[in-house]
Amino acid sequence: MSGEPIDPWTNVPSFRTGTEPRQNTAPKDFLNVTHHDLPVVEPGGDWISPLLGSIVFPTKDAPDMRIYLCVDATLRTNLVGLFDLDVTDADVRCLFTGEAEDKWKESAPYLVDITPDAKNSDGTNFCQQFFSEHWGKGTGIILITPAPMHAVWRHLRRFTRVRQSDSDGWSLFRFWDPRVALPYFSGIRRWADRSHRFFEITGTQEKLSMVIEHSGGTACTQITASEHFDEAVNDPLPPFVLTQDDLVLLKGGVRYRFVTDVAEQSTELWPHIRAKFSSRHLWHAEIDRIIGQAHDAGLTLDRDIRDYIAITMDKGAGFWGRADVLDILKKPHLNTPSKKVLALRSKLEAGALT
Repeated sequence: MSGEPIDPWTNVPSFRTGTEPRQNTAPKDFLNVTHHDLPVVEPGGDWISPLLGSIVFPTKDAPDMRIYLCVDATLRTNLVGLFDLDVTDADVRCLFTGEAEDKWKESAPYLVDITPDAKNSDGTNFCQQFFSEHWGKGTGIILITPAPMHAVWRHLRRFTRVRQSDSDGWSLFRFWDPRVALPYFSGIRRWADRSHRFFEITGTQEKLSMVIEHSGGTACTQITASEHFDEAVNDPLPPFVLTQDDLVLLKGGVRYRFVTDVAEQSTELWPHIRAKFSSRHLWHAEIDRIIGQAHDAGLTLDRDIRDYIAITMDKGAGFWGRADVLDILKKPHLNTPSKKVLALRSKLEAGALT
């Protein structure tokens, strides 16, 4: 239901750092994670739906809010057909500087101010194009805060390149990619350090909120500071280092991307099965469930998991319990899960199984 706090369907666990003692009381959420189902905007209609507009843009109760898009230049260029972030009618600033900006100009993340103003009360051309043509394409995330652009830019730059706790090297942290942002930022809601580190603008007391698209733009997740946010951290935060706990959440992003890809492919191959599910969210959950079954069967390779899904879609879940299928799976020479699913696929293709 729209507006309800949720746990994302991506199997990201409720976060505990592992160091704090267990409490008999419910853990505190330092961030509110709220899901919104969105109506489809018809071609030729408004450039943004009223519901999404009310989530993203300031109201009379918050006239000082600024709205930013953190966008991936490569993903945007793939849609537009050319790099255009240097010729827009919006304020734009690259999150890379110096040699990195020169070298990776057309693939770097950028911060774009899309706040409507007196001159552009309905938003800039860039803003309208993003919501009418690029929303749902996974090119970036929305940030909402009273902080000025230079403060937000400085804050975000702290996270573009980070160290890992088990390595001396540096890693690129693609937090602006919705497929990374959704599981990660939803997952840190009970992690005091990370909640404060990301959702309070560095050097200010201004809070940040996010709007992250998913499900092809038919839904978004809104992440805001909760009533407990100011209880999170009292002492200065140490330098940011990606720990194993961070990596657990980021692996959830890998799973999310795989599920999304398989779900889109499966929609094209089995539209009659997709039609049984009332929303994209439920369809993704069904694909995720089948992937979980494939993992339980010991399948780990992308190819094998896709074969398992294809067989399940074509033959139904009962296929795996059939006596003739079990006889094949029990053959001694098929001594790995990968060999088993390959043998079944071959027999199905040859017509030896129906």
